[in-house]
Amino acid sequence: MPVLSDEGLLRACGLTAVLNGFADFLVPRAAHAFYFKQGTPFNEATMMWTAFGRMAVGVITLYLSTGSTPRAAKGRLLRVLGAVLLAAGASHAHNWWIGLLNPLVAANWGGGSALLGALCLLRAARRPASGSAAGKAD
Repeated sequence: MPVLSDEGLLRACGLTAVLNGFADFLVPRAAHAFYFKQGTPFNEATMMWTAFGRMAVGVITLYLSTGSTPRAAKGRLLRVLGAVLLAAGASHAHNWWIGLLNPLVAANWGGGSALLGALCLLRAARRPASGSAAGKAD
């Protein structure tokens, strides 16, 4: 039995998105001040809508991590989340490079996103293709 199941990894991704989005939604100005370097323009509506988007994706991911979701759907979700999280990690690194994000935030968010993304893609790669004989039971 793997240390981290598909469902466990999906739950970790979903919970991270919900909690992060919820905190940003409650206190967008404080979140902006924490994430970005001083002088970066603040837009409350943008902060709240991106927070709402993260919460929505997190709730959907948590829902799909349940046992009633077909195995093949979980595999596709792992692939999508993996790609999105790797892109998020690269975006955090880029935003640090151009001087927008605080270095600590960029390192933690970028590293955390990339790690979760890599784990999702590794879990997805270990699954049989849905058209293979082994994948027919999905």
